[in-house]
Amino acid sequence: VDAKKYFIQGNYDKAEEWFNLALKQTTVEPDYHYWMSKNYIALQKYDLAYDHLQIYKEKNFGADLEEIDAVLGILEKQIELTRTGSNIYSLGRLYGEINSEYSDFAPVPFADGRKMFITSQRLNDDYAKENIFIVEKIADIWTNPVIVEELSTNRNESIGSFSEDGKEAYLFGNYLSNTKKGDIYMSRKTEDGWEKPALVAGVNTDMVEIQPFVHNDIMFFASDRDGGYGRLDLYVSEKIDGAWTKPENLGPVINTDNYEQTPFLDWDGETLYFASDGHPGLGGFDIFRSIKTGDSWQEWSEPENLGLVVNSVKDERYYYKSPFESVAYIASNRFSGKGHEDIYKLNIMPVEEEIAAVIEMETIQIFEEEAVVYEINNIFFDFDRADLKEESYLTLNYLLEILLANPLEVVEISGHTDSIGSEEYNQGLSERRAEAVVDYLVSKGIPEENLISKGYGEKYPITSNDTEEDRAFNRRVEMKIVTEYEEPVEIEIIEE
Repeated sequence: VDAKKYFIQGNYDKAEEWFNLALKQTTVEPDYHYWMSKNYIALQKYDLAYDHLQIYKEKNFGADLEEIDAVLGILEKQIELTRTGSNIYSLGRLYGEINSEYSDFAPVPFADGRKMFITSQRLNDDYAKENIFIVEKIADIWTNPVIVEELSTNRNESIGSFSEDGKEAYLFGNYLSNTKKGDIYMSRKTEDGWEKPALVAGVNTDMVEIQPFVHNDIMFFASDRDGGYGRLDLYVSEKIDGAWTKPENLGPVINTDNYEQTPFLDWDGETLYFASDGHPGLGGFDIFRSIKTGDSWQEWSEPENLGLVVNSVKDERYYYKSPFESVAYIASNRFSGKGHEDIYKLNIMPVEEEIAAVIEMETIQIFEEEAVVYEINNIFFDFDRADLKEESYLTLNYLLEILLANPLEVVEISGHTDSIGSEEYNQGLSERRAEAVVDYLVSKGIPEENLISKGYGEKYPITSNDTEEDRAFNRRVEMKIVTEYEEPVEIEIIEE
């Protein structure tokens, strides 16, 4: 009993001590092996966790074997990933004041990666009230969150997501006095701030509708409305001709007889992340991933548990991947946090295929001959301008990840243009565009001495300039690995 008490309190070292004492007794309940396994998961001793769960499976035939086998599979995978050092995720702590002693959750990052909307219970006399806050990152430190007055009331509300242009916020709230359980609202941003939230027509009922995620006129949310499969199900609605369609349940592959919530559709439009306590997992709520397999919203692959690192023996919710960085955020009440629920950063290790999709991994023989030149796709500028467009940040942040992982490399960033305009003008434009990329990378922490900015104007086309399509290929930015950076060495010059 004491061992379980220590486990529930999060005192895993003490729990291990008491579990070991209990296991030395002649009569041991099989449940002890189950709880010992969970305790070893919390201590990241995955081999021991696997062994005790296997014993529990063999001794307790009344156990849910399907769930036990699923957890054993998760442990097997993590043991192999730990052995080979090939984890996909690493968990990062958010520095600063973003987390408090209260619940902080629902992270929704801005496009620039420097600001974030969150939901928090801080600054309330009544602990139950949830409000919306904005927090800014300065030099990797998240400053003290500031309440967004226009979107916050003396009732509960929570941020869900933004529209693609960042000018619409989709929210959960009780903004209208006649609503009791909470609905989905939308607020537009103006020069004067956020407008009063308006009820989203077509998606709400008399039951609970929460956690709206909107992308490309597709809305996912959770609801306990009639006709579902469990206590809280995931639904989808599409905006057609300005109106939201009748929501569809995502079906029994996604939804269980328990709770599914916090949906997030990845930017590929096909991969759904969500939290569930109904699919086999490690704790209460775990985060799962499923891929759309057909034309309808009811055709999904079997949900995959994201495994250890992402999930723990406690609750994980609100997976939200940044559209412009190899970073995702989650909310968790694991015992390493400040409060009841905290926001964590997941660093997503870029796999080779992802990098190749952004930066073409092929040598282009247009410079001197062992020099390797990579064309950087999807860097966008307005016509005749050198200002980076917002759509460029996804590519730039992948490039940033590569440079941060290889701090000794010196690279040349080169700008190229088509042949429209004078050679002199194109030369200047290409230089300004290369400088814009370098300035961005320096602002993100790449040492200035590791970057060389060059403009080549129209000198090195990769195709003809006969058509607009060809000219678009010639308007590009490239990266060339020059050498490894070495610290300057003072050389004493001795005159004869």
